[in-house]
Amino acid sequence: MELNRSAIKQQARELLKGRVLKLFFIMFIIGIITGAASGVSTSVSNINNAFDIPNSSGDINIGEYSDLDDVEEFFENQTEPSVSAPTAAAASIAGSLGGIIAFLLSPLNIMLIAVFLFLIKGQDLSFGDGLTYIFKNTFSKNYLNLILHQFLKGLFLGLLFMLFIIPGVIFYYKWYFSETILAENPAMEWKDAMDVSKKMTNNHKGELFVLDLSFILWGLLCIVTFGFASIYVGPYIKTTKALYFENFRQRGFANGEINPDDFYSQSKYQLPKQENYQSPQYQQPQYQAPVQPQYQAPAQPQYQAPAQPQYQAPAQPQYQQPQYYQPPVQPQQQPDRMPDEAIYNPLGAYAPQPAVPQPETESTNEQSFEQPDGEL
Repeated sequence: MELNRSAIKQQARELLKGRVLKLFFIMFIIGIITGAASGVSTSVSNINNAFDIPNSSGDINIGEYSDLDDVEEFFENQTEPSVSAPTAAAASIAGSLGGIIAFLLSPLNIMLIAVFLFLIKGQDLSFGDGLTYIFKNTFSKNYLNLILHQFLKGLFLGLLFMLFIIPGVIFYYKWYFSETILAENPAMEWKDAMDVSKKMTNNHKGELFVLDLSFILWGLLCIVTFGFASIYVGPYIKTTKALYFENFRQRGFANGEINPDDFYSQSKYQLPKQENYQSPQYQQPQYQAPVQPQYQAPAQPQYQAPAQPQYQAPAQPQYQQPQYYQPPVQPQQQPDRMPDEAIYNPLGAYAPQPAVPQPETESTNEQSFEQPDGEL
């Protein structure tokens, strides 16, 4: 299954937000250091062209100079070189030294890739830390290993491109990730890095070819803008290729094409051989289940209901009939009247008052209920 190129590029653009200038200046400084030496070599080669014997009339036609006098005339018509022979020799030596220095500094470009590997793994190095890491891990005990990789890979690819174009392209994409592998594992042998890259890119070289083609328009943009677009394009391409490397590796793990042990040098990390080694007799111990303590439920305390207090109805007060108000008995007043013997007669005649009967006394009543003796 091919990788989603658009999704990976989108991820690269997300990672570059706020980090473009920092990454560009790191690339710019490394490019100046490695490119200055190669620039000296190129400029010196242009100086050496001044010592070629030019012909004022153009190309030399040997048939036109058959006589000795004509040959002398030919040399008289040539222009004098603009510099002396010692100066040309010094320039040639300087050009050779520039090429050698550029080659010796080429491992810096390998360790530059490590800055972008840190970026995609979430470790954003600062400007100073990035440059320090590049120089510290380039000029270390692994420097010879890195320089051998640069020399031998460049030699093989140069010969293949000179002899056969198509095989050169095939081997270029076969070893596409060798620098990235060394950037992540500088102690890994250069030949092991090339072998692992071969495994990772097996049957997937077309994806890398299409990836490189997708950057053509970005390159044209840099040309049109006189290099100003490279401030963004350079870190963008490096970040995308670092993401491609990580996705190729994870897919290789999933498909069984590679395994994590492939990223360690076999010559350095190979375990020593054991001679006459016999594994010890391992006796399986008899497993005895631990004695489980008998579980005793804790004694449950007997629940005693709290004594309910006996309810005593409050003493009801004895009801006493309320004493109603009884008005005092007014003594009956006898109206004033005339004596009994005289009562007023409206007719004006005086008449005597009739006698009022007197009530019977108690003695009279008791005598009335007495019964004669002997009668029941």
